[in-house]
Amino acid sequence: MADEPFVLPKSPTPLELRREFIKAGQPHFNEIRDKFCEVNGDIIEEHYYPDTPAAAILVRSRRERRLFGRRWFTKGAYKLHVNYSSAEATPSFAAALRSARQEEHKNSALLRSRAQEIFAQTIYSVIVHLLGILDLVSREREEASRDLTSQPDLEWLDQRQSQEAEAAEKDITEAKAFATSAVRNSAITFYIIGLPLGVALVTMLIFGLLLVRDLADGQLAVCLAAGAIGALLSVMTRITNNGQVDVAIERTRWMTVLAGAFRPAVGAVFGAAIYVLILGGLIPFKEAVGTGTTFYFTGLAFLAGFSERWAQDTIVQSTPSSAATP
Repeated sequence: MADEPFVLPKSPTPLELRREFIKAGQPHFNEIRDKFCEVNGDIIEEHYYPDTPAAAILVRSRRERRLFGRRWFTKGAYKLHVNYSSAEATPSFAAALRSARQEEHKNSALLRSRAQEIFAQTIYSVIVHLLGILDLVSREREEASRDLTSQPDLEWLDQRQSQEAEAAEKDITEAKAFATSAVRNSAITFYIIGLPLGVALVTMLIFGLLLVRDLADGQLAVCLAAGAIGALLSVMTRITNNGQVDVAIERTRWMTVLAGAFRPAVGAVFGAAIYVLILGGLIPFKEAVGTGTTFYFTGLAFLAGFSERWAQDTIVQSTPSSAATP
């Protein structure tokens, strides 16, 4: 019977690549591989297993760019393409493979550049090793099924899978910790980028207030500046203290930049609010008199910007309670 004509798949899968790879002479492997690269990106590493239907491919995607009618591609993120059958895997072994895939999917969108490459390479190595064990199990079981003279003890295969799954979970945990640290450091970087934007906003607000004729002493403007400086110093202190800055790593880059811009603006507003509330008699602080008035309010404004929690607690505790209903 003549062989069926070859039809190039529109979007080849890793198993289709494996099937052509293990064929004698690999008649259509290069064609399918080129098509796979066209659809998914450049192949960095690839591994195909002879005794079990499994394949693992690490690719780097391409990003299409267009400008003035010109079109070109730039290098994108790393991504894993993995196919395998878990029919012969123990529950713990299958769980380790799923955990590796889940961590890769989750962190591939959060990590960038070199950190994303390191994480993808680490998870790829773990998956390749686990699939190698699965290939070994399949080969040993196949050989045992052909041995009709004895009943070989294959319990060691399950033990080996359990041991490898435990070791893989440790590697995945370490990779996860690395990814979390890298994502947090990236978020802190974009948070810091937003700080100058907040300073610029506060500066414009201060100049606007100084143009007001009724603001002869400029104390409110001084409190705004002191609050912003206190907020900046608070962030700088936390960064030098092992990066202990409260930044949500799930936010987008622009949201993180915006959060950084808000920090000096919020500190400035708290500094001005403390000044206004004390003058209005709404906060029970003893108002300074004489030459120390400027330093007194400037110091309070700095503290309000430096510690948002202190400013919030001070304002909330001084809020007039509602009148009792008869």
